[in-house]
Amino acid sequence: PFKGTMEVQGEGLMPLSALKKYNETAKVPLKNARNAAAGALRNLDTIETKKRNLIAYFYNVGYISDESAFNSQEEIIEFLKRNRIKVYPFLKKVNTLDEVIKVLEEVETLRREIDILTDGVVIKVNDIKTREVLGYTNKFPRWALAFKFEPDEYSTILKDVQWNVGRTGKVTPTAILEPIEIGDVTVGRATLNNYDDILRKKVELNSRVIVRRSNDVIPEILGVLDGEERDTKVIEMPKYCPSCHSELFKDGVHIFCPNSMSCKPQLVNRLVHFASRDAMDITGLSEKTVEKLMENLNVTELSQIYDLDKEDLLKIPGFKEKKTNNLLNAIEKSKNTTLDRFIYAIGIPNVGIKTSTDLARK
Repeated sequence: PFKGTMEVQGEGLMPLSALKKYNETAKVPLKNARNAAAGALRNLDTIETKKRNLIAYFYNVGYISDESAFNSQEEIIEFLKRNRIKVYPFLKKVNTLDEVIKVLEEVETLRREIDILTDGVVIKVNDIKTREVLGYTNKFPRWALAFKFEPDEYSTILKDVQWNVGRTGKVTPTAILEPIEIGDVTVGRATLNNYDDILRKKVELNSRVIVRRSNDVIPEILGVLDGEERDTKVIEMPKYCPSCHSELFKDGVHIFCPNSMSCKPQLVNRLVHFASRDAMDITGLSEKTVEKLMENLNVTELSQIYDLDKEDLLKIPGFKEKKTNNLLNAIEKSKNTTLDRFIYAIGIPNVGIKTSTDLARK
């Protein structure tokens, strides 16, 4: 019924019943409703997307041409319902912290029985004027809080540790696990933050470790499972960079590779960061493309991106006319940027989006 302009916000989901039905006839069964929904939304073949029978639930009006339309969250939900936009039926208005806790306990039980995956509850301030006063941080509204339920814990064997070099030269460990099913997802890798984390959690190669998916997304190792005798081996702190073999140094809890000039993972990550959406936003300059530019055209500096021409790019395997033109157009477009994005893009240590904005303003 509403005739003005509006933007509504919601979430696409695959019900568990739809996943079960899809898998009955699928050549390759899908393991997880969350990934199945994400894959369906990314798929360019609409026929394939339709087969997954996604649904959507909406919870907010981001923009509306009638600025005085709402005084509360309740009114937003009623407006969505009135305009035949699907809203999830569970909604509770509470006045005290005790009432909030009671609802969380209710959902903890309920979430095991409903037809969609959920890992938490969003608690919002109801009054719109109060929201306006509270405002936003750089990333989040100050008037809303996502409460996450404790994830389930599992155990498996730590087979190996892989050391990875990041954009700033930081060398971080990733645990290679004996694959384990966690919430319909096969997990074979997990986070280990740094070498001190390894020592604190007392994990060793071939030890049985406790794993959980943090916020039901990133797997993390909590520690070692006691009471099982296993032949384990201490995880050694690396002395040399796994990529360029430079001697590493320790600064605080982190290990670094000092070779910022020719250590390939550092160069690749720096170029990918430079091209990322919040930085120079160069569409098409992915990790694989950057690796090809390095191998074929010896691109190792940020500035060299702007020296690329059509003739050079067409020499690279996989680069045809359309892909080449798209990348060159994206590079050209990136020249028209703002100072804060440029400062963030060049990747100064400890300078994130917020600090870049502050520096540019100053």
